[in-house]
Amino acid sequence: EGTNLIVTSDGVSDIAGNFAAGINSGPFRVDMTAPMITAGTPTGTAGNLDWYLSDVIVPFSATDNLSGFSPDGDLITALASQTTSGEGTNLIVTSDGVYDIAGNFASGINAGPFKVDQTAPVITAGAPSGTVGNLDWYLSDVIVPFSATDNLSGFSPDGDLITALASQTTSGEGTNLIVTSDGVYDIAGNFASGINSGPFKVDMTAPVITAGAPSGTSGSGGSYTSDVTVPFSATDNLSGFEPNGDLNTDLASQTTSGEGNNLIVTSDGVSDIAGNFAVGIDAGPFTVIRPVEEVGSLSLASYHNPKHFRAFYEILKDFRVVSFEPATPTTFFGYHPLTPTDLSAFDGIRIDPDAYDFISDDIQMKKRLDVYFD
Repeated sequence: EGTNLIVTSDGVSDIAGNFAAGINSGPFRVDMTAPMITAGTPTGTAGNLDWYLSDVIVPFSATDNLSGFSPDGDLITALASQTTSGEGTNLIVTSDGVYDIAGNFASGINAGPFKVDQTAPVITAGAPSGTVGNLDWYLSDVIVPFSATDNLSGFSPDGDLITALASQTTSGEGTNLIVTSDGVYDIAGNFASGINSGPFKVDMTAPVITAGAPSGTSGSGGSYTSDVTVPFSATDNLSGFEPNGDLNTDLASQTTSGEGNNLIVTSDGVSDIAGNFAVGIDAGPFTVIRPVEEVGSLSLASYHNPKHFRAFYEILKDFRVVSFEPATPTTFFGYHPLTPTDLSAFDGIRIDPDAYDFISDDIQMKKRLDVYFD
């Protein structure tokens, strides 16, 4: 090959012996070699383990050893760069073909394969768990599981296309609690930022029940001479009370029953809207002592000396009788046939021994008479 090739004919003699030397023909330009195409260094966003996170661009060039390239016969020329399309593990780009000036054609060459993953993983929140209350409230912290999926390079270490992420737990109480997952990379290096899950309504605190000021007829020494009524109310710090979510509510008042030195009343329990239950609280103790003059529907004040109470015990042939003066609602307090062994009539009589002074046949009352009979 060359640009100045000459060919020379043979010489020749005629029959007479005259000799003609060979003559030259040329020069001739001969190029029989096609150009050579070369791929340059690919460019793109490099990821991990030979992955690319973007399209890959490959530059190409061609060289020729003789006639060169149009228009000026340069022996080197740049060809159009080629770019990958889409994602995959075996992407190929092919250069353009090229002619040299002589007309030798070089077909396009391939570059690759390239691994391209441009898509970040997708994070998904699973079903939340916790102690479920009413009306979408939770009575405990809420735990949300998270997982991620990838469409191509997968997750370390084995390229799995699904992976579990750490569960996340709400903190504290409120009406707009959010948990955020961890972020995650796929093997190629695409990063998915953590996602939010929620909002959640969490109320873990039961209402607080409070006793108000008791009311009743005051006696001496902090005692009462009537039943004692105690008002109760409840407060809540978050979800509130039915029906409107008020943070304060009145509970039913409670009233003592009977008499004594250690009387207690207990409030109703109450739930807030979320479902937290507050057990009823006690109020007291209260001492209730009825006025001495109140004995059922009778009044000792109608007697000349209400502080004296006479008891009679009689054995009348086959019967024994206990009676009281002044008269009680039951004139005969005990009445039973008298037998040598049966004394049960008196078992039904119970008298507080501290209530009386026994002076001769008189019983002098020191406090209200409580007598019970079967």
